[in-house]
Amino acid sequence: MATGRRVIMNTGALAVGSFWRIGAAFLVQVLIARKLGVAALGAYAVTLAWINVAQIIIEAGLPTLIVLEVSGRPQLRRAWFWRALTLQLTLSLLVWATLAALALLGQRLGAPAQYRALLLVGSATLPLYAIFSAVASIFEASERMERIFAAEALSNVVLLVGVGLALWLGQGVVAVLWVTVLAQSAALGLALLLLWRGRSFAAPQRSVALPWRATLRRAAPFFGLSLTDVLQQRSDLLLLSLFATPLVIGAYSAANSIVRVGIKLVSAYWRALYPTLARLNDSAPAAFARLDGLALRFGAALALPAAALGTLVSGGLVSLLFGEGYGATALPLALLLWSAPLYLWEQRAVVLLAVARRPRSALVVALSQLAALLLCLPPLTMAWGAAGAALAGVFSGLVGALCGVWMMARAKLPLRLESVLRPTFAAVAAALAAAAAAALLPIAWPLQMAAGIVAYMAAGWLLSAFTLSDWTLMRQAMRAPRTNS
Repeated sequence: MATGRRVIMNTGALAVGSFWRIGAAFLVQVLIARKLGVAALGAYAVTLAWINVAQIIIEAGLPTLIVLEVSGRPQLRRAWFWRALTLQLTLSLLVWATLAALALLGQRLGAPAQYRALLLVGSATLPLYAIFSAVASIFEASERMERIFAAEALSNVVLLVGVGLALWLGQGVVAVLWVTVLAQSAALGLALLLLWRGRSFAAPQRSVALPWRATLRRAAPFFGLSLTDVLQQRSDLLLLSLFATPLVIGAYSAANSIVRVGIKLVSAYWRALYPTLARLNDSAPAAFARLDGLALRFGAALALPAAALGTLVSGGLVSLLFGEGYGATALPLALLLWSAPLYLWEQRAVVLLAVARRPRSALVVALSQLAALLLCLPPLTMAWGAAGAALAGVFSGLVGALCGVWMMARAKLPLRLESVLRPTFAAVAAALAAAAAAALLPIAWPLQMAAGIVAYMAAGWLLSAFTLSDWTLMRQAMRAPRTNS
């Protein structure tokens, strides 16, 4: 039950944190667009893209490796923390110097001064991020995601207030990037305080030899996973920009911006479960199997009705969010929503393979989804426009899910299909039945959505997609005593 409480707390912290992070980023972009114009927004977005790629390089796959090695082994936290801190801080300084060199090169090539200043200021966040990432890795390995949420929540508050104040005072994008540096500093300060107060390095601590070359070599597959994950979320729009019309790109990107919220929540869901699964895999295989089965059941019970009912109200939802001029987005959204449940299955395979210390097999799963997307996107888009691009996204998700099952079978991991397929099929049937019933009601789409949720709860109960014992289990978990770490 203590483990159950931890899982619920971690999942909730990362889910709320994802919503808050996405919302804060969206509001900042709206403020920049309204106060400074489209050109300034573009410059800000390009700078953030560079910084995001730099952050992945700085992490070098180490956070995922640390969680795998330290979960359930608190005596190793200090050794891994200092190794990660040393490596990531060194990489951050090297990347910062590289970006500075690019900015100086841009000066010789005649690039606008604003872009050079943005790159130099934005890259000042990298050393701060390197330290924060090392601290956050220890929080994840300790199964204390709420500490990460607290630090990131403070960062986003500072970001919103600072950007609003800077724009109100008539400052430009460079000032906005300085606010980003301040926000990262605030997150780091709170994270270090929580690390100290939480006694994460309480005795006994073991000294472990961690040669930097061997450590980076072991982290390489996890770095590939992080890089592939970013490419999965960005490559579709980058590829569409090479051959699709602005109308197709606009319709698809609007639908994709909605679905990405669900994708990020699925990613946060499995990220919250990863350290607990890593700990239980070594110490309690029976509890590991139970948590894996429950995680997939609960995930499917949420993702499937969201896809089915979202398909039903896609037209009204698009009009509400983007206006009447985005009617062409409704069909791509209705199709693309089904990529989220498939991503749930794919990420399960990636996480279980990583827990089983098969990171290269996990990388194959992620790469299969990316390869399918890159191969199918051009022909399907040219045939059916934005709807074809959405179909490519769904098909690539199916390829990733099936490849995940195949790689797990090759690694001789227990698939436990008999314990998860029946509840999953029950959730599919309940979601489709609820959507069909709601579609027959001659009422406005928000009421259809509400009726569909009620119908899904009833159908899911009758088909045993979820049961009274599930609710009892969650209540008992929340009442369980806290664990120390």
